[in-house]
Amino acid sequence: VDGAALRAQRSQQQVGALVCAPLVNRPQQQQHGGFAEHTSTNTITVNAAADLQITKTQSGNVSKATNTPFTYNLAYRNAGPSPIPSGTTVTITDQLPDGINITSISAPSGWTCPSGAITGPATITCTRDGLAVSSTNANIVISATTTTATGRQINIASITSPAAESNNANNTSTIYTDVYAPGTGTLADLALTKSDSVVGYG
Repeated sequence: VDGAALRAQRSQQQVGALVCAPLVNRPQQQQHGGFAEHTSTNTITVNAAADLQITKTQSGNVSKATNTPFTYNLAYRNAGPSPIPSGTTVTITDQLPDGINITSISAPSGWTCPSGAITGPATITCTRDGLAVSSTNANIVISATTTTATGRQINIASITSPAAESNNANNTSTIYTDVYAPGTGTLADLALTKSDSVVGYG
């Protein structure tokens, strides 16, 4: 249409439906006797992004003797403002290093995780359909044990989905475990015994 102008207002904080109404110029409107026949409306939906987050921790001290049982905790959530919709897969992967074996995995309802023992190095993958917005973390608990392999074992966990995200920097969490042979590690088992004797003089 000759002289058409598109008017729409949007900010980064605004989501939902935007209404765009192209209008013809005033002289042409006056010639045809009104505005209604020269306007049209188009609705555009603008969706906000999700924000998946994950933090990995382990029980006990970072340094552990060989053949020591412990647990990993994967705390995750979708901080929003938008949910991950149904039909979109959310995936948590955990890069299990050499020197760490998994004995079991406990996950909230809706998650599908491997069952049974897993020997590192290996990649653990848990998936679910969609993820609602939450202000608190949920947890996947991994029961593990150190093996006879010693040294620093680096472990990386991540959470991803195909949905748009506002912040990818918090999608990965890295933790390390120092495995040592008993009696040689940083956590020494020291003991001290003090005795006293009485000497008589006479």
